[in-house]
Amino acid sequence: MKQLFHCARAFFIRDAQNAVSYRFAFVYGQLTSIARTLLLWLPAQLVGNNPIFNQHGGFLAYSVTGSVMMGLFMASYGGFASAISSERGVGTLESVFATRAPLSGLLLGGSAWIVVQSLVEATLTLAAAFLIFGIKLHGSLLSALPIIILTNLTFVAFGFFSAAFTVLFKRGDPFRLVVGAASALLGGVFYPADVLPRFISWIGELLPITHGARALRAIVLQGQSLGLQVKELMILAGFCGVLFPLGVWAFYRSVQLAKLDGTLYQY
Repeated sequence: MKQLFHCARAFFIRDAQNAVSYRFAFVYGQLTSIARTLLLWLPAQLVGNNPIFNQHGGFLAYSVTGSVMMGLFMASYGGFASAISSERGVGTLESVFATRAPLSGLLLGGSAWIVVQSLVEATLTLAAAFLIFGIKLHGSLLSALPIIILTNLTFVAFGFFSAAFTVLFKRGDPFRLVVGAASALLGGVFYPADVLPRFISWIGELLPITHGARALRAIVLQGQSLGLQVKELMILAGFCGVLFPLGVWAFYRSVQLAKLDGTLYQY
């Protein structure tokens, strides 16, 4: 356990130092998270006071909280796979896997910075919405933190599957586009899934982003307590409990198969 912790910490520090060392890219990434709110302001003017968004404080408040969850998904889903591709591209992947460091340390440490960075960007997005456009936050972000973390861990589990695909096939994961599109269109990100036809709206209930965004809005925009979101917490915990070990197993298995085929370090 001690070795696992030190290994994960080393990967986290390395990733953090790499991110901060590219100062322009780092600052640009944070500004992009703030600009996400600005980009939603114009469609908010076009939508106006549509009654379907009234209980959430309007379209802008609804879509900003949805975009926060979507941003977490995109960062966590693709971040670890991108890191694997970068390691292979610069020729350091072989060195990483040749060490005695446990593979679980790579998984834990490699995803830790992604989680922290995406949480910071989510906070900046909500802060920009509050400070610039005066969106009223009726609940505490601290109360919503367990929801955000649990949802993000579920997204990280999806990222392990994407990384497994990258290890085996060396290219981007085509399922990222499918899952991302389904989450954006059916997960209640920019509009309630209830407005969709019943034969397709039910798919949204099978997506973690639906439950994460719903609970986040209930706490932050409606002022409900975390205790009232037990159902959503249980659903998210179920997603995480199933997908996380499966994602870890898929990544382990993909590395084993790639080593047997001799293709692990091919680019």
